Amino acid sequence: MKRLIVDFILWFVWVPLRRLLKALPLSFSYFLAGLAADMASFFPTARRAMVMEELRLLYGDRLSQAQVLCEARGAFRLFFKRQIENLLFSKFTGDAVKERVTIEGLENLDAVLARGKGAVMLLAHYGPFMIPLPALAYRGYRIMQLVGKPLHEEKRPIHRRIHEARVEESSSHPFEFVRTDNSLRPVLRGLAGNGIVVIAFDGLAGHKWTRVPLLDRIAEVSTGPFRLASKSGAGIVPTFVIQEKGDRRRIVIHPEMQPGSAGDEDAAFAEQARQFGCLFERYLEARPDHFAMTLDAHRREAERGLTKPLFVA
Repeated sequence: MKRLIVDFILWFVWVPLRRLLKALPLSFSYFLAGLAADMASFFPTARRAMVMEELRLLYGDRLSQAQVLCEARGAFRLFFKRQIENLLFSKFTGDAVKERVTIEGLENLDAVLARGKGAVMLLAHYGPFMIPLPALAYRGYRIMQLVGKPLHEEKRPIHRRIHEARVEESSSHPFEFVRTDNSLRPVLRGLAGNGIVVIAFDGLAGHKWTRVPLLDRIAEVSTGPFRLASKSGAGIVPTFVIQEKGDRRRIVIHPEMQPGSAGDEDAAFAEQARQFGCLFERYLEARPDHFAMTLDAHRREAERGLTKPLFVA
């Protein structure tokens, strides 16, 4: 019975509600998402409890109990607004992106692309992480994102329908998604054509894993992005997306990562992963709410056997 209720809610959100929201101003949709998030996080539900537990595990005594609750509620607001972006991704065209998104460090990306071998944009599922795709595509950059096998293939029919709706939302944009379980030739061609490939540092599809300290925990991440950059000659630009007041987004592009100094190739890639982890920790400490719902999602998917766990300790 619970599954039927959940499936109905998902159908309602992705079919009739999405049609309604498409007819409304984007700012009003964000407002509704904020109200829904405040309602969902006000009560001590199992979902809120899990988010708070994940925050406590990652941050330890860096956050008081009151701060954990505050960050969890903020995480719900960010999550609900990110779902608006998923539902209405087709609305994020040139004008909408320019109105709501600012980019810092674009010169760092341009410096890498000036060599003509493409760029690997390494980010995390932190904040409004989908925004760099339209923000850069509508500024004339060639960009694609590397994504894992869709989890709907391991779930129920409603998830397949949601996946189809998300594909529909993104199909009108001048960028593309490439699955990691398919051939990576499009990625290599994209880099060879001086394009940008976006890869998630905390993605759970990959190989050649290494362990990276993140605050009070140890994450296991793939060295795939660093191997891809080494093979193609592309530079790696760490990137983070921050939600700001007024539902604006700020993309921060850091200078190119330097190659690892270790003599052994595997050790050098592991060193680069730790470098990114150190930078990521600064963002985690600054905005705990930006990664809290990702922590929850990683845990739930791992418990269902859909992915490997992100953390090993």
